[in-house]
Amino acid sequence: MYGISTILFRQTACTITMKAVKAESNLTTSKWLSQIKPGKVVHIEHVDAGYALKNRLASMGILTDQPIEIIRNDFQGQVVVSVKGVRLVLGRGISQKIKIR
Repeated sequence: MYGISTILFRQTACTITMKAVKAESNLTTSKWLSQIKPGKVVHIEHVDAGYALKNRLASMGILTDQPIEIIRNDFQGQVVVSVKGVRLVLGRGISQKIKIR
């Protein structure tokens, strides 16, 4: 069916792919805001949303590389955060669109 060279090529390709996936997973250590425990201070990496929501968050002071303290997150319902000393309440859907590091 398959020759030795085909089998070796498949094993090598599989090994290279697995190493690439492991290296990529080590580089991406960011999480969504909705996954962070209370008391942590995190920085915003990216907002995965449309133009209107990005502008709304920017008007509240939630910008890229901005430190945010998680005040309350019980992993259901709203997330309470502190940005520049001001407490904000974000809905679960919005908090799931904010990627942090």
